[in-house]
Amino acid sequence: MIRAFELGLDIHKLNTLAVFGHLPPESDPEYKWMRDAAKQLGFGLVYGMGVTLLSIETGTSKAEAEEFMNAFFERYPTIRSMIKRAQDTCANLGYLKNRWGRRRYLTHDKLYKAPNFAVQGTAADMFKHVMDRVNTVLLEAGLMSQMLLNIHDEIIAEIIPNEALSAVPLIL
Repeated sequence: MIRAFELGLDIHKLNTLAVFGHLPPESDPEYKWMRDAAKQLGFGLVYGMGVTLLSIETGTSKAEAEEFMNAFFERYPTIRSMIKRAQDTCANLGYLKNRWGRRRYLTHDKLYKAPNFAVQGTAADMFKHVMDRVNTVLLEAGLMSQMLLNIHDEIIAEIIPNEALSAVPLIL
Protein backbone atom coordinates (compact mmCIF):
# COMPACT_ATOMS: atom_id res chain seq x y z
CA MET A 1 0.00 0.00 0.00
CA ILE A 2 2.84 2.38 0.82
CA ARG A 3 4.36 1.76 -2.60
CA ALA A 4 0.99 2.53 -4.21
CA PHE A 5 0.92 5.90 -2.44
CA GLU A 6 4.51 6.59 -3.49
CA LEU A 7 3.57 5.88 -7.11
CA GLY A 8 0.48 8.10 -6.92
CA LEU A 9 -1.88 5.23 -7.63
CA ASP A 10 -5.56 5.29 -6.70
CA ILE A 11 -5.51 3.25 -3.49
CA HIS A 12 -9.27 2.75 -3.58
CA LYS A 13 -9.04 1.13 -7.01
CA LEU A 14 -6.34 -1.18 -5.68
CA ASN A 15 -8.53 -2.03 -2.70
CA THR A 16 -11.38 -2.77 -5.11
CA LEU A 17 -9.16 -5.24 -6.93
CA ALA A 18 -8.06 -6.78 -3.62
CA VAL A 19 -11.61 -7.19 -2.34
CA PHE A 20 -13.51 -8.09 -5.51
CA GLY A 21 -10.79 -9.53 -7.71
CA HIS A 22 -11.72 -7.33 -10.66
CA LEU A 23 -12.47 -3.74 -11.54
CA PRO A 24 -15.23 -2.99 -14.03
CA PRO A 25 -14.89 -0.08 -16.45
CA GLU A 26 -15.64 3.31 -14.89
CA SER A 27 -18.70 3.56 -17.15
CA ASP A 28 -20.21 0.45 -15.54
CA PRO A 29 -22.76 1.39 -12.85
CA GLU A 30 -21.25 -1.25 -10.55
CA TYR A 31 -17.85 0.48 -10.64
CA LYS A 32 -18.86 3.32 -8.29
CA TRP A 33 -20.47 0.96 -5.76
CA MET A 34 -17.47 -1.38 -5.76
CA ARG A 35 -14.96 1.44 -5.38
CA ASP A 36 -17.02 3.08 -2.62
CA ALA A 37 -17.37 -0.24 -0.78
CA ALA A 38 -13.60 -0.82 -0.99
CA LYS A 39 -13.00 2.74 0.19
CA GLN A 40 -15.34 2.21 3.17
CA LEU A 41 -13.46 -0.96 3.99
CA GLY A 42 -9.98 0.53 3.70
CA PHE A 43 -10.79 3.50 5.93
CA GLY A 44 -13.27 1.65 8.10
CA LEU A 45 -10.85 -1.01 9.29
CA VAL A 46 -8.39 1.59 10.50
CA TYR A 47 -11.22 3.51 12.17
CA GLY A 48 -12.43 0.40 13.98
CA MET A 49 -15.34 -0.58 11.75
CA GLY A 50 -16.60 -4.11 12.25
CA VAL A 51 -18.57 -6.46 10.04
CA THR A 52 -21.97 -5.12 11.14
CA LEU A 53 -21.23 -1.50 10.29
CA LEU A 54 -19.48 -2.48 7.06
CA SER A 55 -22.57 -4.43 5.98
CA ILE A 56 -24.75 -1.39 6.72
CA GLU A 57 -22.41 1.05 4.94
CA THR A 58 -22.14 -1.14 1.84
CA GLY A 59 -25.72 -2.40 1.81
CA THR A 60 -24.62 -6.02 1.93
CA SER A 61 -25.20 -8.93 4.25
CA LYS A 62 -22.89 -9.55 7.19
CA ALA A 63 -21.59 -12.65 5.41
CA GLU A 64 -20.68 -10.60 2.32
CA ALA A 65 -19.10 -7.90 4.46
CA GLU A 66 -17.03 -10.54 6.22
CA GLU A 67 -15.92 -11.91 2.84
CA PHE A 68 -14.83 -8.38 1.85
CA MET A 69 -12.84 -8.03 5.06
CA ASN A 70 -11.20 -11.43 4.65
CA ALA A 71 -10.22 -10.66 1.05
CA PHE A 72 -8.80 -7.29 2.13
CA PHE A 73 -6.73 -8.82 4.94
CA GLU A 74 -5.57 -11.63 2.69
CA ARG A 75 -4.19 -9.01 0.27
CA TYR A 76 -2.83 -6.74 3.03
CA PRO A 77 -1.87 -9.02 5.95
CA THR A 78 0.36 -6.41 7.57
CA ILE A 79 -2.67 -4.17 8.11
CA ARG A 80 -4.32 -6.85 10.23
CA SER A 81 -1.11 -7.22 12.26
CA MET A 82 -0.83 -3.41 12.66
CA ILE A 83 -4.41 -3.26 13.97
CA LYS A 84 -3.77 -6.12 16.38
CA ARG A 85 -0.45 -4.66 17.55
CA ALA A 86 -2.03 -1.26 18.25
CA GLN A 87 -4.91 -2.80 20.17
CA ASP A 88 -2.67 -5.19 22.12
CA THR A 89 -0.25 -2.41 23.08
CA CYS A 90 -3.09 -0.23 24.26
CA ALA A 91 -4.68 -3.13 26.16
CA ASN A 92 -1.39 -3.84 27.96
CA LEU A 93 -0.34 -0.27 28.74
CA GLY A 94 -3.70 1.49 28.85
CA TYR A 95 -2.47 3.88 26.16
CA LEU A 96 -0.86 3.98 22.77
CA LYS A 97 1.89 6.33 21.60
CA ASN A 98 1.96 7.67 18.09
CA ARG A 99 5.25 8.11 16.23
CA TRP A 100 5.68 11.58 17.74
CA GLY A 101 5.33 10.28 21.30
CA ARG A 102 1.84 11.65 21.98
CA ARG A 103 -0.28 9.27 24.04
CA ARG A 104 -3.91 8.28 23.69
CA TYR A 105 -5.44 6.60 26.73
CA LEU A 106 -8.21 4.13 25.94
CA THR A 107 -10.31 1.86 28.10
CA HIS A 108 -10.73 -1.77 27.04
CA ASP A 109 -14.13 -1.08 25.50
CA LYS A 110 -12.55 1.56 23.23
CA LEU A 111 -9.53 -0.44 21.98
CA TYR A 112 -10.98 -0.45 18.47
CA LYS A 113 -9.93 3.23 18.31
CA ALA A 114 -6.24 2.45 18.82
CA PRO A 115 -5.31 1.85 15.15
CA ASN A 116 -7.04 5.08 14.14
CA PHE A 117 -4.97 7.01 16.66
CA ALA A 118 -1.78 5.36 15.42
CA VAL A 119 -2.53 6.51 11.87
CA GLN A 120 -4.44 9.77 12.31
CA GLY A 121 -2.54 10.91 15.40
CA THR A 122 0.77 10.42 13.65
CA ALA A 123 -0.48 12.17 10.51
CA ALA A 124 -1.81 15.12 12.50
CA ASP A 125 1.44 15.56 14.42
CA MET A 126 3.49 15.16 11.25
CA PHE A 127 1.41 17.84 9.55
CA LYS A 128 1.91 20.20 12.51
CA HIS A 129 5.65 19.62 12.15
CA VAL A 130 5.47 20.42 8.42
CA MET A 131 3.54 23.63 9.11
CA ASP A 132 6.13 24.70 11.69
CA ARG A 133 8.91 23.91 9.22
CA VAL A 134 7.27 25.92 6.40
CA ASN A 135 6.91 28.89 8.71
CA THR A 136 10.52 28.58 9.89
CA VAL A 137 12.10 28.33 6.43
CA LEU A 138 10.16 31.35 5.18
CA LEU A 139 11.20 33.42 8.22
CA GLU A 140 14.83 32.27 8.04
CA ALA A 141 14.94 33.27 4.38
CA GLY A 142 13.78 36.75 5.35
CA LEU A 143 10.72 36.55 3.12
CA MET A 144 7.40 38.33 3.61
CA SER A 145 5.51 35.34 2.15
CA GLN A 146 3.76 33.32 4.80
CA MET A 147 1.64 30.33 5.53
CA LEU A 148 -1.97 31.40 6.02
CA LEU A 149 -3.83 28.24 7.04
CA ASN A 150 -4.27 24.59 6.41
CA ILE A 151 -7.29 22.79 5.04
CA HIS A 152 -7.19 19.05 5.78
CA ASP A 153 -3.84 18.02 4.32
CA GLU A 154 -3.07 21.17 2.36
CA ILE A 155 -1.17 24.30 3.30
CA ILE A 156 -2.42 27.59 1.91
CA ALA A 157 0.35 30.17 1.61
CA GLU A 158 0.35 33.79 0.59
CA ILE A 159 3.30 34.24 -1.73
CA ILE A 160 4.45 37.77 -2.49
CA PRO A 161 4.79 37.88 -6.30
CA ASN A 162 8.42 39.02 -6.38
CA GLU A 163 9.31 36.29 -3.84
CA ALA A 164 7.76 33.40 -5.77
CA LEU A 165 11.03 32.07 -7.19
CA SER A 166 12.54 32.00 -3.69
CA ALA A 167 9.53 30.98 -1.59
CA VAL A 168 7.98 28.19 -3.64
CA PRO A 169 11.05 25.90 -3.69
CA LEU A 170 11.41 26.34 0.09
CA ILE A 171 7.83 25.20 0.65
CA LEU A 172 7.93 22.28 -1.74
